[in-house]
Amino acid sequence: MTDSICNFVPERGNGGIRTVHFVYETDFHTLKQPFMYSIYYAFLVTSGKAQVRFGEDRFEAERGSLYFFFPAVFYEVEGSEDFRYMYVSFTGEGAAALCERLGITVKNPVRRGFERTVDLWFSSLLRSSSENAGLLSESVLLYTLSFLAGGEMREEQNGETLCKMLTDYIHAHYTEAELSLGKIAAVFSYTEKYLSALFKKHMKTGFTSYVTSLRIKRAKVLLGAKDAVVADVAAACGYRDALYFSKLFKAKCGVSPSEYIAGKRS
Repeated sequence: MTDSICNFVPERGNGGIRTVHFVYETDFHTLKQPFMYSIYYAFLVTSGKAQVRFGEDRFEAERGSLYFFFPAVFYEVEGSEDFRYMYVSFTGEGAAALCERLGITVKNPVRRGFERTVDLWFSSLLRSSSENAGLLSESVLLYTLSFLAGGEMREEQNGETLCKMLTDYIHAHYTEAELSLGKIAAVFSYTEKYLSALFKKHMKTGFTSYVTSLRIKRAKVLLGAKDAVVADVAAACGYRDALYFSKLFKAKCGVSPSEYIAGKRS
């Protein structure tokens, strides 16, 4: 697996933040506008698009956008028919200071690139109950905001670390037929789309191509062994269908597995 990671955490609480609501909203178009709230709101768009307006200012939001409403400010939101979102509302003596520290202001309320957190919000909301809703909502909010605290360099470093973890996992499991990007996304709690883009960015190739190259490389070694059987080699490389494996091998290597075996034995 990846190298050890150790970060020292300064002594501090949650900065005086208290969450109030944790909601998935599907009935946005029936809500009265304009909005004005007495506390802070963090909205995560899960589908569709919207335009957020206050006064003369306009901001676009789409899936993966995180946008904020401030107390005592009138807002209007015009969303597409499929516009859906989740939100966590919060208050407390540290709320204003936290937003200021992260650069979240009335004039700059929208951040993009949070699609990777959508599944986390959903799964946390589904798990919430009267007993754990406060802890879950606070954890989700602070985890999400943590991506704003490190800046672009920290985000890039996190991406490289995560990609290293992904490749370590792939190398440990690429011979398993059940391996898929969906399974890895579930293991690491990210969306498939985010991991796919991350993998291409850092590895300069797609997930499927990367796994295939590992499997073909292993297949060549196994096919070169004495008494190699194509069906057994296919299974050992993560392919349940020996015929599919043979076609893929020939496409990648120019010869079929049987021809490769014959060449090694001649």
